[in-house]
Amino acid sequence: MEVATSTQLSSIAKTVEKKFSGRFASSLPKFMSQNAILDIEGEDDDLSGYLQIDEDNAVVGKFSFNLPLLDSSGEKVAAITGDIKPPLPKVYTASGDGECN
Repeated sequence: MEVATSTQLSSIAKTVEKKFSGRFASSLPKFMSQNAILDIEGEDDDLSGYLQIDEDNAVVGKFSFNLPLLDSSGEKVAAITGDIKPPLPKVYTASGDGECN
């Protein structure tokens, strides 16, 4: 997965597939992850609609990233995590939004 200004991830659990497509509002260098995971809180089929990256807790770099996702009420509903290869020169904060379906 290459992440620059957009993200597309799928999570397959049981027979349910979810895809998050979003963009970063903050300026980040390009990075790659070969093992990104979309970890969904609660029931998989409940995750849909507009989601925002929790900019207070989102971190990208040097060796990994963690992007918590919030629903419209500000509740954490999922997180995208993974490694970064090659490593970034420093740690960045991230903000942005997207849609899950």
